[in-house]
Amino acid sequence: MTARQPIRIQGLRKDYNQAGRLVPALDGIDLDIQGGAIFGILGRSGAGKTTLIRCLNRLETPSAGRILLGETDLAALGPVELRRQRRRIGMIFQHFHLLHSRTAAENIAAPLEIAGVTKPERQKRVDELLELVGLAGRGKAYPSQLSGGQKQRVGIARALAADPDVLLSDEATSALDAETTAQILDLLRDVNRRLGVTIVLITHELSVVKSICDGAALLEGGRLVEAGALRDLVADPSSRLGQWLLPALPEVPSDGRHLELRYGGRGGDTILSDLTLHLGQSPALLGGGVEQVAGTSVGRLLIRLPHDADLDSVFAFLGTRGVWAVVR
Repeated sequence: MTARQPIRIQGLRKDYNQAGRLVPALDGIDLDIQGGAIFGILGRSGAGKTTLIRCLNRLETPSAGRILLGETDLAALGPVELRRQRRRIGMIFQHFHLLHSRTAAENIAAPLEIAGVTKPERQKRVDELLELVGLAGRGKAYPSQLSGGQKQRVGIARALAADPDVLLSDEATSALDAETTAQILDLLRDVNRRLGVTIVLITHELSVVKSICDGAALLEGGRLVEAGALRDLVADPSSRLGQWLLPALPEVPSDGRHLELRYGGRGGDTILSDLTLHLGQSPALLGGGVEQVAGTSVGRLLIRLPHDADLDSVFAFLGTRGVWAVVR
């Protein structure tokens, strides 16, 4: 498996002219994405997500800043070199964008035809990709004969045809039902693991990020609010993304006896029974739960301590178990 190069975005700005004045859609974005990662970019409508992804594949020309894929600054390339570098970037679209007059196999082969790949080589690559995306035997089907999930599988195969370093996904599951979405996300995770391709997901769905992403960024009004590895975000009490990714907690009166607990991995699964043994009596569980975040079980619980529990002793005990705690 070829090691994939990181993406480094530095001071990225994109302005649009509206009624004679420049309005920033992206305002000084600085973001690092590790090569080979699955990275989610979250934000509401108008946050700048689509503009960012269009700058990454250079369908939009940045007004300022750099987009480094390895050592190559995509933002600085002229037309000839840009065409060559674009082969390193595959794109998956929300509404598939398949050619309806072509079969699934012919859609997948299209970028290889444009690149001048010979017919026998195209056929070999198409057969490999149909197998990879779970559509072996469906190459002769036209888009009208395929379900939404199958169309998206064709779109993924087409995006992978030229063996790109980066796969960009613009709301690729938002037009699909929940079951099909889960299947497509499983496919993207499998593609990432088998090929090592970097995947950048534009989405407004936390469930997508929670399901397959290694890291995430939050955009608001064209600005980067925060970004990082999911395991770091959920461990940071000040992180908005971390708060959203964890189970919600009920509101309680602030009386010094309520604790919020957070833990990652399997070590915290027995924390309540362990704490009961430490205290000699059971704390009351008021809410919370366990979520799968970045492939790891992450717990967030709200408990009420017995009236005679010693807080210092409880915090010391929880620290030995690797459990973060704060009085609520």
